Amino acid sequence: MLLERLSELVAPSGYEDEVRNFIVNELNGKVDSLNSDKMGNVIANKNGKRKKIIISTHMDETGFIITGFNKEGTLRIASLGDENRDMVSKGVLVGTKKLLGVIGAKAIHLQTKEERSKSITLDRCCIDIGAETEFESREYIELGDFAVYDTRFQEMGTNRLKGKGFNGRVGCSMLIELLQESESNNIQGIFTTQSLVGYRGAYAAAYELEGDLLINLDVVESTDLPGVDDVNISIDKGPVLYLKEKNRDIRALAEKIGIPYQLINDKIYNDSNAYKMELMSTNVINILVPCRYVDSYASIISKKDYEDTKNLINSFLKEN
Repeated sequence: MLLERLSELVAPSGYEDEVRNFIVNELNGKVDSLNSDKMGNVIANKNGKRKKIIISTHMDETGFIITGFNKEGTLRIASLGDENRDMVSKGVLVGTKKLLGVIGAKAIHLQTKEERSKSITLDRCCIDIGAETEFESREYIELGDFAVYDTRFQEMGTNRLKGKGFNGRVGCSMLIELLQESESNNIQGIFTTQSLVGYRGAYAAAYELEGDLLINLDVVESTDLPGVDDVNISIDKGPVLYLKEKNRDIRALAEKIGIPYQLINDKIYNDSNAYKMELMSTNVINILVPCRYVDSYASIISKKDYEDTKNLINSFLKEN
């Protein structure tokens, strides 16, 4: 499965080489042109006579950066992307050598009353790689090295997929498949870098883009969980569209071919923000896949939502 192979690659923000090389290998010879820009974005073109449609997604996943060393051999860390508060005891892979590590923090019975009353933040955490001294950890790790969660991709039940990095890799997998399967459309696929640290790749890519429509392909947090009163996004109920965007033709097509979709009115934080700022003459819309536990140790999506989203975009491409 393409998504499985992508999920298990290591590519936090600013270190997207593994995913970039994978995408280039998958698309080489299957598109009309393929190149990278100075930000490391991958740009793939399939030429055709129809109106130009741009589809963009991002390559990076949330991770950590090594900021210092503790005397007992553990590593101090900061976030690359959104900081997840449920990280203690999770396994990680550190650096390009992918050293095994575990995120640690002071045990709850050692914490003060004040510490126990607060969420655990990264400044109270470390990564333990098994080194016994600071000197030993420095033999293997350099300041600025990265770490990502060490999560195995798995199928759950008959309709669920679990893995890391779904915020990014779901879109990468789908866009690769769309580019491989498209025949006559005029499509430009953009795989951006550093989305989770300020949409940097998208801002850079926007200066070179020109098209009638840009579809931003990403995931969005599902809210169908215990304790959530306002459930507006659910797994298994189809792709998510933004109410305030010009997407009525997409919605009409979904209804015509029997694909369910969900509408949201919440503010969206993804590459589309950069594109809307920079592409004044291009209609920018989001098509999002519902995802549980985004940017955490393990995310979950529905196979059906993945296929419905891909089929909706494929059908739209065939009609435009």
